[in-house]
Amino acid sequence: MSTAIQTQKPRNALAAWVNEDDTRRQIAAAVGDTLDADQFVSHMLVALNRPDFALCTNSSKAMAVLECAALGLLPTAGQVALIPYKDQLKAMPQWQGYKALMERHPAVLEVQAYLVHVADAFAVENGDVHHAYDPLDPKRTFASTKDIRGGYTKIIYRDGRPPKYHFTTADQIKKAQGFAQTQNVWKQWFEQMALKTLYRDCYARRAVPVDPLVAARLERVTAADDVILGNDPRRSLPAEGSRSERFLARVTPEPEQDTTNPDQAIEDAAAEEVAAGPSGTTEEVGEQPTHPDNAPEDPAAAVMLFAKRLNQCGTTKAVGDVLASLDAEYDWLPSDAQEEIRKLAGEVKDIIRSASAA
Repeated sequence: MSTAIQTQKPRNALAAWVNEDDTRRQIAAAVGDTLDADQFVSHMLVALNRPDFALCTNSSKAMAVLECAALGLLPTAGQVALIPYKDQLKAMPQWQGYKALMERHPAVLEVQAYLVHVADAFAVENGDVHHAYDPLDPKRTFASTKDIRGGYTKIIYRDGRPPKYHFTTADQIKKAQGFAQTQNVWKQWFEQMALKTLYRDCYARRAVPVDPLVAARLERVTAADDVILGNDPRRSLPAEGSRSERFLARVTPEPEQDTTNPDQAIEDAAAEEVAAGPSGTTEEVGEQPTHPDNAPEDPAAAVMLFAKRLNQCGTTKAVGDVLASLDAEYDWLPSDAQEEIRKLAGEVKDIIRSASAA
């Protein structure tokens, strides 16, 4: 990264950095398939112009810009949330981001997720979904998996063919919640997090056709989401009386008094949970363990790191060099994580070859 962002006054450094030729080339390479680079930069500068970001370093803001470019998502569209943590800025994908990426497939017109309340009339007949409910019913709230039967995602195609449906059970949503370290986000904003789970499950099970470029972005989004939320398949929901539960009891407002903007509150809750560290530990002893040479030990973080490296590759040789570092320095990763990285590398190679042939 250029020294310009480190040597100039904070107010002007970021704008100077994004206007450097090397930076513009990086951004254009990352977002050029979906957004104009100048438009993307303008949106990011607007998103970064928040008072609560003032204490964040310009280098972390610059990294957030590159991460959003790699994800192909905009904070100003609600597709990704920027979360301040001490002097660092982190990017957390929202359900709108998953939706936007899946809708970039040329055959897909719209992808829409719905939660099914326990009081809703719901049935499937000959492939058609019948879902009836009163949207004005004050008792139709979504506070936990006890309130839902599950959910479904409706995929509408541009060519007029019948829509496709993907179903996710309440047990699957509860399982996804149990994987997360950031239980306060789920407890305070269950409906939004459950919707995100529907979109994630729809993508993970390939219910929506995804071309290689979009797949690469979705893999990055999923990895980034896992890192911020601390998702771990080995984790279960916290026991009653755990530090997370006590923390929640202190910060959760009464429903009738809650007038907070949900999107902003999710960012705030995630920032609080990141600052708190893993459940049951203090910040000092709860830091993310690192592998030798400062490599991330968490597989999801390692996958995200390689996704960033692969996104910067402009030649198949560069992709090969990244894979060489996987073999040399990251052979400790689980086989499924290594397979995911190699699959992503193959997709990036295909994209590079297609661009060269064009």
